[in-house]
Amino acid sequence: MSDKKALSLFSLVMINVVAIDNLKSLTFGAQFGLSLVSYYVLAAVLFFIPVALVSAECATGWPSKGGIYVWVREALGKRWAFFVIWIMWIYNVVWYPSQMIYITAMFWQWLDPTWLEHPARVFLFSSALFFFCTFLNRFGMRFSGLVSASGAVLGTLLPLSVVIMCGAYWLITGKGSHIDFTLQNMIPSSQQNNILPFLVPIIFGLIGIEMSAIHANDVDDPQKTYPRAIFISTVVIISTMLLASLSIAIVLPQQQVNIISGIVMFFDFVLVELDLNFLKPVFVFLVLWGGIANIATWIIGPSKGMMVAAQDGVIPAWFAKTNQHDVPERILWVQYLMVVVLGFGILIYPLEIIYSMLNAITTQLALVIYVLMFISVWVLRRLFPNKATYQVPGGKRGLLTVCVTGSAVSILVIFLGFMAPGILEITKEQHYTLILCLGVMIFTAIPFLLTRNSNEST
Repeated sequence: MSDKKALSLFSLVMINVVAIDNLKSLTFGAQFGLSLVSYYVLAAVLFFIPVALVSAECATGWPSKGGIYVWVREALGKRWAFFVIWIMWIYNVVWYPSQMIYITAMFWQWLDPTWLEHPARVFLFSSALFFFCTFLNRFGMRFSGLVSASGAVLGTLLPLSVVIMCGAYWLITGKGSHIDFTLQNMIPSSQQNNILPFLVPIIFGLIGIEMSAIHANDVDDPQKTYPRAIFISTVVIISTMLLASLSIAIVLPQQQVNIISGIVMFFDFVLVELDLNFLKPVFVFLVLWGGIANIATWIIGPSKGMMVAAQDGVIPAWFAKTNQHDVPERILWVQYLMVVVLGFGILIYPLEIIYSMLNAITTQLALVIYVLMFISVWVLRRLFPNKATYQVPGGKRGLLTVCVTGSAVSILVIFLGFMAPGILEITKEQHYTLILCLGVMIFTAIPFLLTRNSNEST
């Protein structure tokens, strides 16, 4: 039985919020102090808003299952469409282990931090957790939407709100701040070069607004509902991420903010200071549920895109097989096995380093997709000038400005991602940049190898 029309405006907004608005990016952002305001404003204006505008136009013109795969297929042909959906799928496969590390580290930071000193335990716990998230997605979009909504409200928005209120309380009550609120500190400094590569996870923290377009045909009247969901999501995501990151920077000194488990350390410190330590298990549970819901949201979206590629004959039809809930279950379990293989990196590198490497590769691959998306929307506007019921404001000049700006920022951050963050103790023997280069090259080459014998020329 199909799950069509299973999502409301609220559910679609919550899918966006739980997929993008996240707690793990906050500790990266807190590294910048007050200058984070400038970085977020630039990232919002030059990247996030252009992506949101383009996604709204494409989704209202082509509100069919497959999302960005369909957009690129209509503009550039099946080969490039498969390239995009492959990259979209594989960057999620690369990202899942990093999210598992994040959830695992938070859980054991609470129960027993020494447990994290055993890589094999981290690997096994992470693999089991991803198995659970994969299993949840077998039950279709209606169930996935409920998980996303509950995770967004209880596991993301509620903890984010508490973080923001704690920062405000610290300032109002005169408990002190570890950042000085001056105009000079709001301007990025050249002394931040050692943490400049952390701009990559900040941008990554804003990636994914287009993912919900895959579900455009699961809502009533997608031409109106989807753009509304995009704009509501944009306001919620940018404001909460910025304020929460600043709150962490206010309460904790930079050297005490661990990039993986920093949010648990934040709650630990605040609850002790306020003599509310008995509430810590509640907040840890909420944060963990938010992380699990984040994974559950992302697992199904790109997999549906790969299913459309299989239905188009670009990859074997075996992958197009769905279960009774219209879920491409075979793709889900192949994805699970690949995540387990990538998870072996936990046994080779320290957690913070493998975590940063996986995030960097994920971001670089994702930004390749955005470059092609910006190209595609320009082609689609020229080929089908009146098909989309919502269009980027400003006519062709407005669209060109948005596409050029978004593409330029994407390319810049791709190259920036190859830099190793200075505050991490990365040795030459760990070959940080080399691993990233090889990862990006291999994952982008695979779709061309898979389609080299295809008769499709467009």
